[in-house]
Amino acid sequence: MTRQDDHVHALATNMKTLNKQVILTLLLSVTSLLRLCTSIEELQSNPLAANFSKTLPMAETKCGRLRGTVVNLPNNARVVTFLDVPYAEPPVGIRRFKAPVRKEPWSGILSATEFGPLCIQHNRFKIKDLINNKKQSKNIIGRRRNRYRQSEDCLSLNIYTPESVFENVVYSKRSIQTIPVMVYIHGGSNGASGGRFYPGAWLSSTGGVVVVTMNYRLGPLGFLSTRDRYSPGNYGLFDQVLALQWIQENIQAFGGNPEKVTIFGNGVGATCVSLHMVSPLSKGLFAAAVAQSGTSVARWAIQRDPFRYATRLARSVDCPKSTNTKHLMRCLRRVSASSLARTTRMADALGISFAPVVDGYFLPDYPENLIQQGRYNMVPFMTGFTKEEVSIWMELTGDEDPTKRKLKEYLKNLLVPKIGHPYNMEALVHAVYTEYVTRGRHHSGFNELNTTADDIPIDIYMLVQILGDAGIKVPCMKHVQLLANQNYMPIYLYEFTYSSSDDWISRDKPWLGAYHESEMYYILGYPQMAIKKAFRTQEDHAVSDMLVKLWSNFAKYGNPTSEEQLHQNNFTWKPYTRDEPVYADLGEQATLRSVHLSDMIFWVDFVPLFTDYPMNSDERIQCNRTVFVITSSFLGLTSFLCFTLILYACIQRRHQPGVVLKDPPSYL
Repeated sequence: MTRQDDHVHALATNMKTLNKQVILTLLLSVTSLLRLCTSIEELQSNPLAANFSKTLPMAETKCGRLRGTVVNLPNNARVVTFLDVPYAEPPVGIRRFKAPVRKEPWSGILSATEFGPLCIQHNRFKIKDLINNKKQSKNIIGRRRNRYRQSEDCLSLNIYTPESVFENVVYSKRSIQTIPVMVYIHGGSNGASGGRFYPGAWLSSTGGVVVVTMNYRLGPLGFLSTRDRYSPGNYGLFDQVLALQWIQENIQAFGGNPEKVTIFGNGVGATCVSLHMVSPLSKGLFAAAVAQSGTSVARWAIQRDPFRYATRLARSVDCPKSTNTKHLMRCLRRVSASSLARTTRMADALGISFAPVVDGYFLPDYPENLIQQGRYNMVPFMTGFTKEEVSIWMELTGDEDPTKRKLKEYLKNLLVPKIGHPYNMEALVHAVYTEYVTRGRHHSGFNELNTTADDIPIDIYMLVQILGDAGIKVPCMKHVQLLANQNYMPIYLYEFTYSSSDDWISRDKPWLGAYHESEMYYILGYPQMAIKKAFRTQEDHAVSDMLVKLWSNFAKYGNPTSEEQLHQNNFTWKPYTRDEPVYADLGEQATLRSVHLSDMIFWVDFVPLFTDYPMNSDERIQCNRTVFVITSSFLGLTSFLCFTLILYACIQRRHQPGVVLKDPPSYL
């Protein structure tokens, strides 16, 4: 064998050895990769192993496994979050305008690390959101809703639980120490907002509760009704019922106690809360309720003429005119959801087009009747309102010069859709105007003598007081009295009066005061979030601590100042009763005050004379006809009698005999 052959043989031998090494290396790499994948799968499928990672918390529900995230708070506390957790099948296609369907179990691991889409809604107004900027500092920004994804497939929950509680659930094999649950139902006039805009991490951590926020169908997709079997309505409320059922079945996997669920909401969300209190479908799904600035006994809470708005919507999306509701709903199911939302109008001052209806199923009767009949879910109840309430609406509408015309428009929406003859509305506006302005029902500076209502203009503050009373405060008080008259469970009434000098909304507009929903910033712990340029004062922090404790105490004990807790400045929040009507003034500090029921007399006893017993146009026409007939008959009879008397006098004078003067007078 030549030297060249030896080199060739050696090279071949080396190549074989190299190939074996490469193959062996590849096999080892593949084996390592498979082991790594297996380890990751074991980590994801094993909640205990996942919890060790601190980045992949896992929860096992009856529907399947979920992967969440961990949030670090400014006080170094940690909260486990599970976002966009589905509780229902997508209500699309033939499921549109129908009650929701329970979510089917899924296989594998569902990622729950990011917020899901908003339910379909209009994009007319901005919404306030707490976001992180590029420097990772938090800020409150008003954004258009079209900046967020929207979809009909939106029925989901966001769950927040303290990490220590979640670890206890994961590690425990025999008994699980669970904590109370607070479920928030957002407002938005039944047509806007979503659960993502109410982050529950701080309330969960500091309050020691599991916080759940939800999405439910909005606008016509959630509340359109034809009042028959083709579209009975209340779909958004059925969504909430299914969400509460899901919580009952699964919240223990997140450390929550299904027997200690408190529902709370603001605005229309509060209306939903108080509707669940009288709905037979919601019985047993919650143990306490909080209604903030909203009630089911307000006139705007229930839509009394839903078919009118259903047909109006159908016309706006070019569905053919038809009184056949089957054909109408068939057409509306074919229209895109975005078109339905885009053509839906939102009226001012809670003039809500698409709202809950009395359907005989979720809502057997009007809430006021159900309460008077004792047909309600008897649980501890907390309710109240803010001092200025609707001031924020005046700002949003840009109404810098409110007039009696504007007052008339708002009162018409707030009190009754059809008040009868226009003269009734004119009389009502005059009465309200006189009560608040001329007689000085509220402090306005207009208390001089010898002035009339027409001499005094209505400023924004006065309009805020009138509409706040008519739309929210008086209905809330009426609700409380109805429950107190039934010897209800404990009722806690409050008025939130605190207004921050560092509020990003009212900083340059102090007249906004304690506006609608402003208390939610403090309940959610915004002052503790180190937000850029907002809620940074010591008073803001103190008020937030106070409200978190009051709300979480109520969820834990059914009492906002239970005996187990220290009272702020020896403050004890007594329940409202018929014999002792009291409320908590929640300002920089909490103070117990007496309710002056005389302030309600005007709205409760006098205003219904115009709204509940109006003179309608038919009655007026009939009245005018009657008056005309009587007057004409009287005048005709009088004229006939006068003519007869005159004629008789003339005849008598004509036939009277002449006097003959026998001797003419001497002067002739």
